[in-house]
Amino acid sequence: MVHRCCKNSDLDCPHCKPFKPTADSGKRHLNTEHDLINIRIGEIIIMLFEKEHQIRTEEQKVNPGIYTKTLESILARYGGSKKAFFQSYSGAHLIKMGNNVEKIIQDLPPKIANDERIKIIFEAITLFFDAKKAMKKELNMSDDDINMMKSKILKFGKFMKENLGALKTKQKGHLFLFEAPEFATRFRTSSFFTDEAVESFHPVNNEQAQRIKCKQCPKKYSLLLKWSIDNNYYFDNVDCKTYKDET
Repeated sequence: MVHRCCKNSDLDCPHCKPFKPTADSGKRHLNTEHDLINIRIGEIIIMLFEKEHQIRTEEQKVNPGIYTKTLESILARYGGSKKAFFQSYSGAHLIKMGNNVEKIIQDLPPKIANDERIKIIFEAITLFFDAKKAMKKELNMSDDDINMMKSKILKFGKFMKENLGALKTKQKGHLFLFEAPEFATRFRTSSFFTDEAVESFHPVNNEQAQRIKCKQCPKKYSLLLKWSIDNNYYFDNVDCKTYKDET
């Protein structure tokens, strides 16, 4: 057989063995090359589509239309504030907007509110937050609470599959749809162990980190850990509303 990298017409490549090509071997070789070309063309088309989508997205950020500006102003009114340099909405922004989704829908102009795609998206958001609210922070959820949480998560997942099935389920989506119901059934609690509790500590940690001027070193991390323990103690044990100065 001929080595693929060999271009010598006299077949003097040490990796190749001289042979006499036949019509069948030539056809097989052409079919193989044809399949490889088609695969490469498909990859290029997908790459161009992704690049075009990225360019359009960035262009829309720089030159948003009238409806995009209207939508962003309405979302900002209910907690969806975008910072400089096109920052994406954070988890806190999404929670605020989700808790006010009905007010957002009422304030939307008819051109946006009556769009079928927008209706589907807002219905999915509504179902998600209905399911999220069913997740209790108590450490001993009742059977009724667990069954209600399961049914609402299942309703949300079914709606997403039927109407927005093209969206890929990422890690958190998988945890919410599949792991959270099983976790609640086994441990009889759910939202007490979500990542929101960890994320809420970020601003506290950032504030404490500003007090430390040394670079990345063990001392810095030991101080942050000590201060975190102190902050947790104060938060859990000191009630400022009922505090009385006895001095």
